[in-house]
Amino acid sequence: LHPVLPASVIVMTRPDPLEGPDDENCHDHRDDPFPMSTTSTITIPIAIVTNVARIIFLSSIAEIWGPKYAVGFIHDASGFLVFALAFILLFVAGRILE
Repeated sequence: LHPVLPASVIVMTRPDPLEGPDDENCHDHRDDPFPMSTTSTITIPIAIVTNVARIIFLSSIAEIWGPKYAVGFIHDASGFLVFALAFILLFVAGRILE
């Protein structure tokens, strides 16, 4: 759960490089609480789903090849992959909510 929360702050507070403060079509997302609260709320299911997928993956490896293969490098690499997947899902959710 905790690796995704900083990503939600990045998605919610990032400035849009294509729009400047003087643009007449500029929309300040901080004035609209719905996308920000939704983005914050969606971090929890994303974190749960990605971590459940990691647990299933590691459990499958331990069941098929044995517990010694589910620890060490595979365990650490799956953590990084889960973080990357959660970040991508959160980024996509942020874009959809715009």
